[in-house]
Amino acid sequence: MQVLLAILTAIAPPAVAEKLLVSICLLALPLCARCAVTAIRPDAGAVALLTLPLAFSQPMAMGFYGFSLSLSLFLLTVGLWLRRAEKGGWRVASALGGLSLLLYFAHPIGLLAAWISIAAISLGRGGAVIARAAIASLPTAALSLWYAAQERGGSSGMAPFGPALRRLVTADTLVPFDDSWRWLAWTTVALFAVLLVVRVAERRRDPQDLWLGVLGLLVGLYFIMPDTTAGGSFISARLALICFFPAMMWLASGSGSRAVRRLTVTGAVLIALAGAAQQAATATAISARIDAIAQVGASVEPGSTVLTLTLDYTPGSSKSRPMLHAGGYVTSARRAIALDSYQAACGLFPVRYRESVDPFPTLLGLERPYDTPRKVDPDRYPGRVDYVLILGRDESAPWWPELAEVLKRSYTRVRESDGARLWRRAW
Repeated sequence: MQVLLAILTAIAPPAVAEKLLVSICLLALPLCARCAVTAIRPDAGAVALLTLPLAFSQPMAMGFYGFSLSLSLFLLTVGLWLRRAEKGGWRVASALGGLSLLLYFAHPIGLLAAWISIAAISLGRGGAVIARAAIASLPTAALSLWYAAQERGGSSGMAPFGPALRRLVTADTLVPFDDSWRWLAWTTVALFAVLLVVRVAERRRDPQDLWLGVLGLLVGLYFIMPDTTAGGSFISARLALICFFPAMMWLASGSGSRAVRRLTVTGAVLIALAGAAQQAATATAISARIDAIAQVGASVEPGSTVLTLTLDYTPGSSKSRPMLHAGGYVTSARRAIALDSYQAACGLFPVRYRESVDPFPTLLGLERPYDTPRKVDPDRYPGRVDYVLILGRDESAPWWPELAEVLKRSYTRVRESDGARLWRRAW
């Protein structure tokens, strides 16, 4: 994902590059879904439209673009194996291995879902198919074992069953921001539920019933896997979202009557259009705030260090917090160094802080990059903090009073706009 974003930022400004990346994620999802469902039944293309409401998810709102792209790669991998597992030989097995590597680098949950699906598809197709699938998976299996062996922080443990069940049944993962989006989750669940009831009422067994087993395994993983482990977080929200896909695959094996197709197309498109309208209003507010931050950040000198701290997360909500890393637009546009990059601190991404100048344990007083700062002291940092960018005016954060004294003593306010305030080191 970082490689793709680096290519896009080489041809467009950072904010435009991000929009291009989001567009790729959104466009790829229904296209790859069509590839997968038509491999089950050639006239099942309408079922792919069920992915449209799934685009408005909490993982997408939080900027988990690698995971979002892994959903499309998962569907593409499944479509390839459904079509060519028995006829393609080692050539298709090589393609499966290549897609598995792409999935590994996109997100391990997408890879895990693909492995479960490939195993389910292969089991009923003979030993040769199973062998090719297993051998094609060896490189990513070795990489996954290596990754799991690394020390990347602790685990949050299993979530209590009751709240986890409620979040799964109500599709909380489809509530990207606040409760004003709850209708999206309810209507999407209702649409899937009606279509699943119709499919069950057909009372016919099909080899594609294997997707019910895949769904059951993913639901089981949702309940037993911790929400934070191996350096990753929000695992439950990702697993809950990916559970919709085996359900969609099973729906594709239905009779596909005209009434069912009409319900699928009408329901999915109406939900998606209503979601797009609400998203447009939210995006407009977010873009206006980001523009103000970019104007303030224009005073940052290239090559300098910038510490961005967020006092409030509006527009948006505390659930997805779209403004949490908004300072990244400044540091990427000005070619500056971000001292608040959780990606550089958590050890999962190509860019990392040098241990001697890692700002999280010293400057922010954090053992884990996902925690909330309790104390912020630029004077304790072994490197230099050239700029401090404050987003928001809610000064109730416990670290603000002491930092305000440091800013008053050692920094000069350079610029301010719409709640974004920039200080530069005075000496």
